[in-house]
Amino acid sequence: TVSGLVATLSPANITLDAQGGGSDVNIRNMIYAQDGNINVTAADSITQISNIIQTGTGYINLDANSGSISMTNRSLTFNGDGNIRYDAGQNVSVESLITSNGYISVTAGNNINQQSNIISLADGTIDVDANSGSITMKDGALSVSGTGNIRYEAGQNVTVSSLIATQANVSVIALNGSILDGGDSHPDVAAHKAQFSALNGGVGTVGVSANALEIG
Repeated sequence: TVSGLVATLSPANITLDAQGGGSDVNIRNMIYAQDGNINVTAADSITQISNIIQTGTGYINLDANSGSISMTNRSLTFNGDGNIRYDAGQNVSVESLITSNGYISVTAGNNINQQSNIISLADGTIDVDANSGSITMKDGALSVSGTGNIRYEAGQNVTVSSLIATQANVSVIALNGSILDGGDSHPDVAAHKAQFSALNGGVGTVGVSANALEIG
């Protein structure tokens, strides 16, 4: 459990590693690196209720090998000049993930719930992949890229709030389910080029008759 500030103000890495059966990591206070990588690994699950900030050059990696990653309490992960990667064997629930100049990758063995915004301000891509489950974006949640592509792929359904890549491409893939409208707070998709693939027993369903996707 991280209950006090973990910080480095010089070029140095921060590594938190909990191994052994049932080992979890609970981030209850901020992790801050001025210039270096941040690695958090758990044999089971990771709970993040405080911010993870990296303001220089480096990456932020969170790995929950056999469990889940859960961001709560409106927590934020910010990278000034590098990549953000969240990877869990089970489920991932994310709040705000923001990088000024890097890619963002969120991968789960099962389901992904996006509660807030995922933003890559420069040319980094956004890649969200729920291998055997579904991706659900909360109504009002945004995924925004500068000039990088956005890709959402799920083994089951993808529920879209808003995917914005006006200078790049957006692709949404539901391998064994449907692509659904998650709400009307924002246009569902705004992109230079958008591609959708929805397979459900050989029949693709994009949107629903009562609330189709809005594409700009």
